[in-house]
Amino acid sequence: MKKSIILILFAAFFISNIYSQSTSDKYKEANPDQLIQDNSEKAQLWKQMQDAKQQRNESLYNELQNQFNAKYPDNAEQVAPGVNMPTDEYSSVQPPFIGDWGQGDIKVHAGTLPLGPTNNSQGIFDLEVDSLGNKYVALIVGTKDSICLYKSTDQGMNWTRINRIFAGGTTKWHSLDMYITDSLGVFRIGIAASRTTTTSSFDGEMYWLSLRDDGSGFRAQTVIAGTGFLNPSIIADGWEYSASLTYWYITYQRVNTGTGVGTQCLASLSRNWGYAWEHDTVRSSFNDFNLSINYADYSSVESLYVAITNDVTPADPNLRIFRISLGNFGTATGWTQFNVAGTSTPEFDCDLAVNRTNDQMAITYTIGSSNTDIAGRYWDGTTYWGTVVNVSNQANNESRARLNCQDRQGAYRMAFISSGTRDSVIYISGFTMATLTGRQVVNQSATSGASTSTSPDVAGFRVSAGAYGGGVVFSLLGPQDLYYDASNITPTGISQNETEIPAAFSLSQNYPNPFNPTTNINFSIPKSGFVKLVVFDMLGREVATIVNKEMTAGSYVADFNASTLSSGIYFYRLTSGSFADTKKMILVK
Repeated sequence: MKKSIILILFAAFFISNIYSQSTSDKYKEANPDQLIQDNSEKAQLWKQMQDAKQQRNESLYNELQNQFNAKYPDNAEQVAPGVNMPTDEYSSVQPPFIGDWGQGDIKVHAGTLPLGPTNNSQGIFDLEVDSLGNKYVALIVGTKDSICLYKSTDQGMNWTRINRIFAGGTTKWHSLDMYITDSLGVFRIGIAASRTTTTSSFDGEMYWLSLRDDGSGFRAQTVIAGTGFLNPSIIADGWEYSASLTYWYITYQRVNTGTGVGTQCLASLSRNWGYAWEHDTVRSSFNDFNLSINYADYSSVESLYVAITNDVTPADPNLRIFRISLGNFGTATGWTQFNVAGTSTPEFDCDLAVNRTNDQMAITYTIGSSNTDIAGRYWDGTTYWGTVVNVSNQANNESRARLNCQDRQGAYRMAFISSGTRDSVIYISGFTMATLTGRQVVNQSATSGASTSTSPDVAGFRVSAGAYGGGVVFSLLGPQDLYYDASNITPTGISQNETEIPAAFSLSQNYPNPFNPTTNINFSIPKSGFVKLVVFDMLGREVATIVNKEMTAGSYVADFNASTLSSGIYFYRLTSGSFADTKKMILVK
């Protein structure tokens, strides 16, 4: 009897201790220790440098930087080149791909892509745009031995491979992120990339890869000594500063090289275009992943922000944002933590964006477990993450959102995956997070849905003076091939059939009807404006976009090719200003 009581008490104590440890970890994760302010001489000199940088006082900044470098020469780490350093293939430029322009999806890269790495479906390819509207795509190829870099100078119609970066030896690329800045007077591409010894290992080395906008001038530099560094996110502040004041920022995981489980979230900055890096620990002791980094200038204090997901409770991952003023980076001062979502359901796959026209910062993330939706929050500089936005309220599971607010454009653009009978890439946009509209199906393939192991990427761009659009890159199921589509891309076969300006809006019945697989749709617009002509299926889902752009007044005929659609009843709808009209058509194959 006594023995049974002792065993029961021991079991109760054991269970209580496990629960106490779990509760303690969750409390510690959500309530970090009190921050310690670093008031050392080194920290004060660093802060003076950052104040001078923010005031754009280059002479004072350079004077303080020289003092800092002289007193603390070992502060920035420049890792000596190792063996089998990455190399490039700039001399081997390939001709552009010509894609399926008729349906709006343009093939950038042909071939199998690797699966997205653990806890980072965003790390295989990336889309960026410079301030002239030129577009760039970086991607890890299927064998992971190289990174291909493509560029388009004609609004995404054609893509040219401008470089190929080899991992070196038998090593493999694990994950990457790319950013483009123009603070040198010419555009400079920066890529943060993790390299491992094999495709399945976690012994990642973190590299900075830098190129000119034409693919030349390749340079590789190790960011931090050691291994176990994966899944980077990168950004630069060159839009705000001159070349001598420009900083590059990277955040990334430190993981157990045997298991891949995260042990630290780290951040690094470079004051000299990647030749040397200074480091700071965002947080230790937790498996922080899905990293996203950005910077913002509020109340004359420039700060870095790192958004993370973690699984302190593995079945209930949650979202956090960490902030530190640039003047405290790399000192003993800790990062401030925000429980930005605070829901009782899983939160993951986060992405940060900043509207630099009004300093609004936004974050998007997936919420839920079996039924997932896209949620968002934003901070207007006064209220910390107080406003919740239900980005997607659809029956399908929707996840893996990427958010972009291109510098000086002021418009948010988002791409994400909607999972149903066939996974689709969705694009929406708006001038605020609360006004994201225009749900647009991007991929039109009837035979293959969007990839379930990679995330689409999105960027805003300049179409012409004062005109802007949004573009998306995505891969199909496999993952297979990489495609580009954009809001300014419409199918061919749209022609103006009269020179006389019509007296009123009209949308005619398509002819022939029924049809297989092509039909003509006539419409008239009496005044210039934004016109959208889209096709829906019986469930109200957009399956094709025929027109989505500014058009001058006139009468038009559109040749619609439905070769990628299945037989059935469809509806096409014309909208322009306050006008809207819908008609039915029948596809019989």
